[in-house]
Amino acid sequence: YQYQTLNAFAHYCLENYPAALSWADEALRAVAFPQALGIRAAALGQLGPTDEASLAAARFLEVFPDTTATRHCRNFCWRNQSDINRYRDGLIKAGLPE
Repeated sequence: YQYQTLNAFAHYCLENYPAALSWADEALRAVAFPQALGIRAAALGQLGPTDEASLAAARFLEVFPDTTATRHCRNFCWRNQSDINRYRDGLIKAGLPE
């Protein structure tokens, strides 16, 4: 599940959201890995506001009930701040609080 989750993040950073979603779903078939839940919600958020994106955000918030997109993204030390900003944006579009 970690390999699949890392692939999901890599595709997200490349702005290939369908591939990011596919890899996140693959990781989640193995285990409900919290980071895979986040990347799934963010990818769905970037693909458009849908019920599926809202459900993914709600599932993420079940695991991290008191978090916000900003607080969650503080855990990331990616080289490019723009990637973190885009990830945060996807989480917000999916329905996480700012």
